[in-house]
Amino acid sequence: MRLEHIFATGEHPILSSPVTLDLIEVFGSEGLGLGKIVEIRETLLGANQERISEADVDPRLVEMKPLQIRTFIAKFE
Repeated sequence: MRLEHIFATGEHPILSSPVTLDLIEVFGSEGLGLGKIVEIRETLLGANQERISEADVDPRLVEMKPLQIRTFIAKFE
């Protein structure tokens, strides 16, 4: 999945702020009926290589900054 924050810094007084998404809430069994997320990993934009980070991705705390694009591969139960 690819997530994008579509507003630039200063473009809108509220919508230009960073946002934190809870992917479990968005994609969980209550949301789209896909089941429980059992694994999630961030990749580079083209999804052809895993992004190396210091910590595991927490599907409850994905922060998106203005104009940021992030790509993830998720496994569902």
